[in-house]
Amino acid sequence: MKCETQMPSSPLSHDDINALLNNYMNDNPKIGYLSFDVYQDSPVEGRVPIPNAVITVSQDLGYGYYFANVAATDDSGETEPISLPTLDRSLSLSPGQEKVCSFYNVHIQAPGYNPADFYGIQVFDGITTFQHANLIPVVNEYQ
Repeated sequence: MKCETQMPSSPLSHDDINALLNNYMNDNPKIGYLSFDVYQDSPVEGRVPIPNAVITVSQDLGYGYYFANVAATDDSGETEPISLPTLDRSLSLSPGQEKVCSFYNVHIQAPGYNPADFYGIQVFDGITTFQHANLIPVVNEYQ
């Protein structure tokens, strides 16, 4: 299945952008949570937390606009749970429902590490999803 975003011939008005966001929020009336554990697996030191990693969680609203939430890791390499709109859990109780959660994309970056991207992370109504991210250090060939 190919997913294409159609771009408008002229910039969207403020009202059009609000309509995109309102439609998304109406389609995803409940709240789920996403927490991160960002670290480096070191053969010498074991699992090393990465503080101050910047995490951008996003959802394409269409026409080049995104719903986004940004968080940073603490000294232990973890984030507080990030609240995100999602579908009502009652949908999972009905047979034949195609979609019972919302899907988000994530970009993680930290100084000295290669960025990491995750696609289609599931977020469920009232549930905290934990995402572990092992970042790879940037290798400087001139060391």
